[in-house]
Amino acid sequence: MEKFAKAFIKGLACEEMEFDYCDSCDRCRKIERGVYSDFEIIEDENGIKVDTIRELIEKSTRSSYEGNKKFFLIKDIGKMKKEAANALLKLIEEPSENNYFILLNNNLNILSTIKSRCILTKIKNKTPDELGVTKEEYDFFSGKSEDIENYINLNIDLKKQYSYQDIENCIREYEDKKTLESKVEIYKALRDYLENCYRLEDIEKIYFAEKILESCNDKNIVKEIVRYVVERLADFKNVSKRIEYKMMLNSNIN
Repeated sequence: MEKFAKAFIKGLACEEMEFDYCDSCDRCRKIERGVYSDFEIIEDENGIKVDTIRELIEKSTRSSYEGNKKFFLIKDIGKMKKEAANALLKLIEEPSENNYFILLNNNLNILSTIKSRCILTKIKNKTPDELGVTKEEYDFFSGKSEDIENYINLNIDLKKQYSYQDIENCIREYEDKKTLESKVEIYKALRDYLENCYRLEDIEKIYFAEKILESCNDKNIVKEIVRYVVERLADFKNVSKRIEYKMMLNSNIN
């Protein structure tokens, strides 16, 4: 999604092309590297707070530095705190001229009032062929392009097993380091559990995913692990199956 957002911003800021981008001018290169003075990424893995949005409101009133447009890329708005979401709503209701706010989220579980004031664009995941990986590698990462691209660069061995009995160790490591390698170890442990505990009912497997996270302090990791287990189990082309699995969860996972 971030790549798509950057391409959109380049199309508005490019020095050489109108409503498109050359990817070689000074502005395009700076936007790609995230160093363009009139482009800012706002993110917080624990949810953007109201003070951050207040700072953003103040920044939006300033004059641009390099061009006549300013761009603010706001990530994971579904995690945003209620007060921050309400402050953002006021900002995008009446944006200053030549200010562009690009909001990213993995789903539409956001305030309806924010959705109604945005132009919604659904970005499809790249296919395994487009990413240059096998279907097994693609499914392992649930089709997440960023993780897959990093995995290719890091040359991680997905076939190497990791016991689910050691999952607490890799969760703690991921909490500390937030690296793709430690996330992969969690996925491997969950894969090992699902493959070796095939006699259990699906609901028992889901409860296991929730149970092992009781000592986990990071709610985002809790959501990620439960989501991963549910995706491995569910047929998401079947709407009734989606609802059934959603009702099984104690965690608030969409």
